[in-house]
Amino acid sequence: MNLAAFIQALHFQIHDRVRAELMDRTVEYLTYTASFGAGDISYRIDVSAEKIIDEYFLANPLPGGAVVISEGLGIKTYPAVMNPNEARYRIIIDPLDGTREIMYDKRSCWILTGIAPNMGAATNLQDIFLSVQTEIPPTIQIHSRVLVAEKGKGANQSIWDVKNRALIHGNVPLQTSRAKDLRHGFAVFANFFPGMKESISKIEESVLRKHIGDIVQNDAAVFTDQYISSAGQLYLLAAGKYRFVADLRGIIGDKRTSAGETFSLCCHPYDLSAYLIFTEAGGVLTDISGKAPAYPLDLDTNCSWLAYCNEDLRTVLAPLIHEEVEELEFYEKIRTCEKHFLIEDKSEIMPNGEIRIRSIIGDGDGLVVSVAPKGGAWQKAHHHKYTTEIIVVKEGRIAILNGQGNIKIISRGDYIHIDTGLRHNVYMYPNTVTYTLKCGTMERNVNNDWHPDYELDKICEGYDVHYMEALELTKRE
Repeated sequence: MNLAAFIQALHFQIHDRVRAELMDRTVEYLTYTASFGAGDISYRIDVSAEKIIDEYFLANPLPGGAVVISEGLGIKTYPAVMNPNEARYRIIIDPLDGTREIMYDKRSCWILTGIAPNMGAATNLQDIFLSVQTEIPPTIQIHSRVLVAEKGKGANQSIWDVKNRALIHGNVPLQTSRAKDLRHGFAVFANFFPGMKESISKIEESVLRKHIGDIVQNDAAVFTDQYISSAGQLYLLAAGKYRFVADLRGIIGDKRTSAGETFSLCCHPYDLSAYLIFTEAGGVLTDISGKAPAYPLDLDTNCSWLAYCNEDLRTVLAPLIHEEVEELEFYEKIRTCEKHFLIEDKSEIMPNGEIRIRSIIGDGDGLVVSVAPKGGAWQKAHHHKYTTEIIVVKEGRIAILNGQGNIKIISRGDYIHIDTGLRHNVYMYPNTVTYTLKCGTMERNVNNDWHPDYELDKICEGYDVHYMEALELTKRE
């Protein structure tokens, strides 16, 4: 039996139904969320494709039977009476990869199928021996592509007239780029949805800067392109349009899950079901560890992958990627700490004219940068029941007056420790900058551990700069 022709016939049915809906339905109708299906959200435009798959395998039983794993549809055995362990094939399908692109009639989506011998739940991507990928183009496009790859036999594409479904060009070989670096080419770090953008962008910027060196004004050395379709990205790699794609969402998603957090959406095995087309075209596909991806043929596994247009480029880029991935755990720990400790930056001008920049942790712990007003000034006298402070003088000098009337002047590079319960006030000389580390309130779960001392404020009014310096000098003598 010609399995490629069998799958291509299924793809054409899905293609024709979706194209008809694009022509006849409004964007509002197609983008309506129909359900949260197996693997991902199913929009209305997805539903027809999922229904066709079920009907097709019921009406056209494969000799030996098949277990079909399909986004939206779930896992089914055809014929239904067969024991799944006895089926000959395990077939993984993504009915529409790139739904979010096509439902707005913006960019092509793709129908994907990978066929492997059925080895039960242990069957993985590396067992796929045949991949078929069919394009569903936006309505303005008159041609579409069908891509086919059989393991060890290369990858080909055929070009079809969409309206008449007439073959225009057949068996056109696909070949990845032979470029040995990314300069003046497309390099993509998949970063489609909120929740991971900061982490992915940090890695992207670091890798590209290490690869291309210093940024040159008006020289856009590397380009990106956020095509919301793993199969679409792999096609552009196979056709020599892209040079590199990194999808790190799976590893970041797994780390977020381990930390008890949620994330938006990762790549799943069905998104990679036609990966064989890319590798047969000369590309190199690895997981994060650098090995050939062996993700199980299921609907749930979070997948990360790296796609290089050729082995030479992999040799250059892989060390940079792996270096950043090793640091990813550190980045994620920082991000988790920021979330856990509720770090908040806040700037304000105090009544005395002093500028304060606060990094607040939890219920008040944190770091305060203080910039003295132009003419110098006293702060407000106070004490803390639970909070201790360390004041470091970055520039200039300060005078500390405590409740016993003792004055100490601290100059640049020195620091003083303010213990709990100590009544005190700080005079900031002109052109002074201090760093104040506060800690203790979060452990006590106290919302405000600042207690005013109006009596000490009145005492401070009688001290001028020269008097404080004289007192300090007398104390030293």
